Amino acid sequence: MCYVYFLLSEKKSKWIYVGSTRDYTQRLDDHNKGRVTSTKPFKPYKIIYLEEFKTIDFAEIEKSILNVGREGLRKRKFFKIAGSSN
Repeated sequence: MCYVYFLLSEKKSKWIYVGSTRDYTQRLDDHNKGRVTSTKPFKPYKIIYLEEFKTIDFAEIEKSILNVGREGLRKRKFFKIAGSSN
């Protein structure tokens, strides 16, 4: 299985990252150990959303949809949950 996930920074509480992977536990470990350049400054993270897909292609499509601007409907909902006023 493949996954799309939202990470919430525990350092910068309004910062959410959207990613996709085949192994979300390993990927979370990569983020928290600073192995991912784009998320390194705001570690540690916790997963606040996880969605399962049959193929990585479907997961990548969903990730792309969620990353089309900060105003994406589903991502915006999670920003509000995380306490952001944006």
